[in-house]
Amino acid sequence: GSVRVIGICEPRLSQVELFEPLALELIPNPASDELEVRIKGQSDIGYVLRILTMEGKEIYRKGGKLESGTRELKLSTKQLWSGVFVVDCISGMGHISKLLVISR
Repeated sequence: GSVRVIGICEPRLSQVELFEPLALELIPNPASDELEVRIKGQSDIGYVLRILTMEGKEIYRKGGKLESGTRELKLSTKQLWSGVFVVDCISGMGHISKLLVISR
């Protein structure tokens, strides 16, 4: 057989920009009195971190900027009751949610 090339599509790339997708870590999970939240993503991107009840009621909110691409927050969970909560992070690079278990 033979191969016949009809046309080649080659987009002109002057700059390829790589980005790191948004990531969220909750340490430890389950938690009791203290929680470390690690947010990873593109540097210099703003974020909003929220903790919600399973019914959707917001009980915590903090905004900031991922200056070096990573932000580590230490949160006291002493005011939270035993149960399951949603930790939600929104940035210009995406949206991610994880479940947090508070166990006493």
